[in-house]
Amino acid sequence: MKKILNHTFGNANIFEKSSLILLLLLPLALAISILFAELFSAVIGIYALIWILNNKKNLEIFQNIKVPIFYIVLFYFIILMSLVFSLNFSKSFLPSFFYFRYLLLALGIFILIYKFEQTLKLIFISLMLLLFLIIIDSSIEFMKINNIFGLSLEEYRIEQNTLFILTSFFDDEKKLGSFLVRLCPLILSLIIFLDIKVYNKFDPKIPVLMIIGILIFFTSERVALFLFIFFLIFSLKIFKKKLMILFFSFLALSLLLLSQPRFLAKYVYGTLTQLGVFNSYYIYENPENEDKKKRIKILENLNFSNFNYISVEHEKLLKSGLIIFKENPLTGTGLKTYHRYCKNIKEERSLDIACSSHPHNTYIQILSDVGIFGGLIILIILFYILYLNFKILLIKNISNIVKSFYVLNLGIIINIMPFIPSGSFFNNWINFMLYFPLGTWFYMLYLIKKNKEL
Repeated sequence: MKKILNHTFGNANIFEKSSLILLLLLPLALAISILFAELFSAVIGIYALIWILNNKKNLEIFQNIKVPIFYIVLFYFIILMSLVFSLNFSKSFLPSFFYFRYLLLALGIFILIYKFEQTLKLIFISLMLLLFLIIIDSSIEFMKINNIFGLSLEEYRIEQNTLFILTSFFDDEKKLGSFLVRLCPLILSLIIFLDIKVYNKFDPKIPVLMIIGILIFFTSERVALFLFIFFLIFSLKIFKKKLMILFFSFLALSLLLLSQPRFLAKYVYGTLTQLGVFNSYYIYENPENEDKKKRIKILENLNFSNFNYISVEHEKLLKSGLIIFKENPLTGTGLKTYHRYCKNIKEERSLDIACSSHPHNTYIQILSDVGIFGGLIILIILFYILYLNFKILLIKNISNIVKSFYVLNLGIIINIMPFIPSGSFFNNWINFMLYFPLGTWFYMLYLIKKNKEL
């Protein structure tokens, strides 16, 4: 480790050293404090801006990544346009005007990786140390949940209804699964790119995937588990024994569900109830004394005539977002205005809709907040990523760089996947989780274009 640090920091000035250190601390900051994440990313962004202004002759390094940069900049200007026409300018100003900071963060990471060849290795070490801390913390939390060695959960966990799930550093926030599933592609990508081997023989890809998958399962976050399964299926491209991995993954998930009645109820019965397939579901308080008749009764209550998209509540949220979009199709209502606008139209027109802080769907939120052009940009980015991965799927023998790039593409798809519930797209934490791996993605794309591998 010391050798790597000396080699990396050898020719760096004080600002570059500071930016590198903060980059390595950024994943931990995203897990424990969004304030620190904002500060760290701001320093990295300022570094990127200063480097660009002072190295105009070296801007050709951006030539290979100019297309995605162009679309992100265009998306930023669309957000600024929505700000001009925002229904609440003062509320929309900060998240709209300073949205450029996320791109600067990604560019700063790209520049640091480009300048210092060991940066990716240090990022990988940082991520693995964080994963190790999460494993330790989650193990202690698991013992508290099950009262092992007399350990018990804090009172606020009972009040926040997080009594039986893992949250680790996020305490009462149910974000651990979302955090892990968004970092998983970056970790796996770096394992491939750096050709990481334990004792120069053992490939850690599968164990890392298994550990992350099990942790996500015990968070009870259904969307995160779905995204992980999606990622696992499409990441089989990089593995040799695809069917075996798929079979054992399915077997492991089945055993976990069957051995954990509460999670079976949450993932299966709870989901089917929200979809309208069940009228209600039963959570077994004592797995050893389950009433078989009640299990049979659940199966007899199957009813597909009232099938919902995700849930009745989500349908009402989507409906409200679409109504707002139809009334403001070109520029939207502006960032952070959805809740107020939604409540107004619901009360004034007595509409059967639901209002929250956002519509809980990435595309509906973008359409309602910034209008049709913002939605088109995100769709173009999605189809661009899908196109790149489709090309890679057709290649039989691909290099580690292309494999790493393919995995990172899956990470982007996870963040902008349509048709599923999502967090607020313009939330700073969500954006950091999206743009943090993007710096590495820029570097992979730069190498692939440079070597003409795709």
